Amino acid sequence: MSLYPWSSYETIISDKPTKLMRNEVIEIFGGIEDYIFFHNQEPKVNEINNLIIEY
Repeated sequence: MSLYPWSSYETIISDKPTKLMRNEVIEIFGGIEDYIFFHNQEPKVNEINNLIIEY
């Protein structure tokens, strides 16, 4: 995830103290393994094309 230096990804998967609601985020994904799996998938841009606004 180094392509996104301001991403919270590394903070979520670490054990270091944080003000982020780490456990709540992990619960949304069903666990840390599922969180990591989701973020390693190729984006399905065709599924969100209607949500993209071009300027």
